[in-house]
Amino acid sequence: MIGFLILVFLFLFLVWFLLSKFIFYPLFFKPKYFIDDAKAFLEEKDCSFLAITTVSKSTALAYFSNLKKGFSIDDLIKIRSHFKLIGLAADESSLEVFYVQITKYLGLPFSKNQMKFNRKKSSEISAEEKEQYLQKRVYFTNQCPACKASISNKDEICANCGLFLNAK
Repeated sequence: MIGFLILVFLFLFLVWFLLSKFIFYPLFFKPKYFIDDAKAFLEEKDCSFLAITTVSKSTALAYFSNLKKGFSIDDLIKIRSHFKLIGLAADESSLEVFYVQITKYLGLPFSKNQMKFNRKKSSEISAEEKEQYLQKRVYFTNQCPACKASISNKDEICANCGLFLNAK
C-alpha cells in the first residue's frame, strides 16, 4: 500500500513538474526584452530603434551556435527567448539587424537573464526587409519643389507648373 502511494505521489509530482515547466512557466515567466533595453543597446551601436519582433527557435538556430535542434537536457533547466532587433544606421540609408537570445535558469528565480547578441551581415538582409523598414521620407513644404511657387497642403497639382504633389 505504501509503495502504491509513493508511485501515485511520484506520478502527480511528474505531472505537476511537466505542466509547470512547459505550460505555466513559459506562459508567465518567459524572458522578455524591453524596448528601453533595445533602444539603449542600439544607441551604443549608433543606430536608432525601428522594430523588435520575436523569432522562432528554428530561425534562431542559424545565428546561435549553442542551440540544438529538437529537445535537449538544457531545455529542462533553462528557458530561452529569441528576438530580432532592427535599427536604422546613423547614415539613415542602411539597416542593422541583431538577433538577441535571452536565457533564464529555472532553478534560480532571482538570477539575471543572460543575453547574447549576433549581428546579421548586411549582405544577408533581404530586399523585403529593406523595403519594409527603409521607407522613403516625404517632407512637406509650402513651396513647389519644381518651380518654388507657393502652395497649400490641400493642393494636389501646382497651379504654376502642373507638378503632381501627392506622394504615395
